[in-house]
Amino acid sequence: MNSKIQIDKKSNLYIGIGGSTHDFSACLLKDGKIVNAIEAERVSRIKHSLDVFSPINSALKYLLPKKTTAAREISSSDILNIFNWYDYKDQVKFYNHHLCHAASCFYTSPFKEAAIFVCDGLGSFEHLQNGYKYETYSYFFGKDTKINLISKNTGFIDESLDETHVHHIDVPNSLGLFYNIITKMIGFEFLQDGKTMGLSAYGNPDKYFKEFEKYFKFKPSGIIEINFGEKEAIDFYAKFDKTYSEKEKLKLHADIAASAQKMLEECYFFCLNYLYKKTKCENLCLSGGVTLNSAANGKILQRTPFKNVYLFPACGDAGIAIGSAYVAYYKDHNKRVLISQQSPFLGKVYDEKRLTTALKDKGLKYTKAKDVYKQTAELLVKGKIIAWFQEGSEIGPRALGHRSIIVDPRKKWMKDYLNKRVKKRESFRPFAPAILEERIDEYFENAHRSPFMLEVFPIKKSMQKCIPAVVHADGTGRIQTVGRDNVEFYRLIKAFDKITGVPVILNTSFNVNKMPIVETPEDAIDCYLQTNIDVLILGNFICSK
Repeated sequence: MNSKIQIDKKSNLYIGIGGSTHDFSACLLKDGKIVNAIEAERVSRIKHSLDVFSPINSALKYLLPKKTTAAREISSSDILNIFNWYDYKDQVKFYNHHLCHAASCFYTSPFKEAAIFVCDGLGSFEHLQNGYKYETYSYFFGKDTKINLISKNTGFIDESLDETHVHHIDVPNSLGLFYNIITKMIGFEFLQDGKTMGLSAYGNPDKYFKEFEKYFKFKPSGIIEINFGEKEAIDFYAKFDKTYSEKEKLKLHADIAASAQKMLEECYFFCLNYLYKKTKCENLCLSGGVTLNSAANGKILQRTPFKNVYLFPACGDAGIAIGSAYVAYYKDHNKRVLISQQSPFLGKVYDEKRLTTALKDKGLKYTKAKDVYKQTAELLVKGKIIAWFQEGSEIGPRALGHRSIIVDPRKKWMKDYLNKRVKKRESFRPFAPAILEERIDEYFENAHRSPFMLEVFPIKKSMQKCIPAVVHADGTGRIQTVGRDNVEFYRLIKAFDKITGVPVILNTSFNVNKMPIVETPEDAIDCYLQTNIDVLILGNFICSK
């Protein structure tokens, strides 16, 4: 990379680097607010940036186009793999991994004080005489500019650390690794835990729950001893040694997934109830890969005393860039910059000239819309599959209306068609309902504002027939509430509602299986041309093949 970063203590710019062995990212923080943030995969075009040497370079080049930049500090978590920050090895300051996660959700929240729960696969580790001790989940309390550790759970392993494949280590007491082992057991890959959660809706949660439960011991101190590793998984699965039909195997895997989901939720709510008991604070902030489990998140207010929940959209390791930058910032500043509503749209905005240049270069037909929201809504009603590209990209794994594929949720067949013909993924996987924020109570039970698509709520039975394409097998939906702050997407859904009387559209990420969400106009056009998407909306331009 040609750009250089000079450390200048007079600068008010903080640079955060995120990731561990996956999900690398970079963030610019200025005067206590995020300027831009990007996941490296959006630039490298390799999902999770796995097996890419020094992916941070591409993310920083995206954020720092100038040849020389001055920053007060470059920061990251202390488990960032050396191959991913090598060019900056003499400049980066490292902080505890779970502290960075805690900072990413607390300092972007609207709360002056909050209980904070961080839960993932593995965090920072301590090298002991005969092995390594890893943090697996942590309890914190945040107030103003300070985040204080209450306690944490750890897992010990007595074998040598494999720095390039940390996720293969069989560490006990980790909820994240337990769920990852289940994911692997039922045929999915690393970082595909969301598939396990999606499949769980088709299974019986009581089928194998008792068998899993014997590997868990709950202690009054908020600690859970978990001893379900690779060996136990092999032994568990070995009893299913008969030949299964494809349908029988799917049912088996669904029952295992459902039982594991129930086990995870029992642990999750045990921890959250312990945290409330310790803090007596009604505000809760969540981060870490396990907190991407939207099925569990949607039950928090019913199963704990917390009243207000905040999840930052990049609660996986990509969020570490933001968290570490905030840790560095509040080390130097003692006045909180309170953010009433953190935007997830932290990517760069591409101007009209860039859009038209890309369209001309790719040879697409396009017209400039007089009313892009009304015209797009009319196309949705006609049954068109639409790729929707607006303003800056979202941070985190969910498309929230700036890099989305959208369809009419009233058409039941759309779910199977999208999965098979467009997204090219498993048929059981659900799609999200994006709904006008002020209309939540008409369609959902026990629901509240949830703008980042990180909570699942029951869809009212009387409304399920109105929006069948977004109703999951158990009658729920992973909701995205859309308020006026999400300007373009709100206007679109409002236009759709005006025509149909339904304030909901189906929203899924603008990509296909194993491809990162599109970032640039060129990425959007390439993905559009490779798929069965009918129409591409690029800003105010309506494009066709």
